[in-house]
Amino acid sequence: MGEKAATAEVIEDLATALGDEHVIVRWHACKALAEIGEKAATVEVIADLATALGDLDYLHTVFGIHRSRLV
Repeated sequence: MGEKAATAEVIEDLATALGDEHVIVRWHACKALAEIGEKAATVEVIADLATALGDLDYLHTVFGIHRSRLV
């Protein structure tokens, strides 16, 4: 994703996608935000990322970490 495409609206939409019910949507939103880099590192986005990373199902699906190791 080029820097021109990384508008505030796109970043906001990706941050919203971090809360999607489908893990694959959350995963792709994380990847896209990572590609955008510092421009996406707002307080709101960081908070949304922290919430997404706190989702045990997300961690298991994306990183293969078994739930029993997380609780």
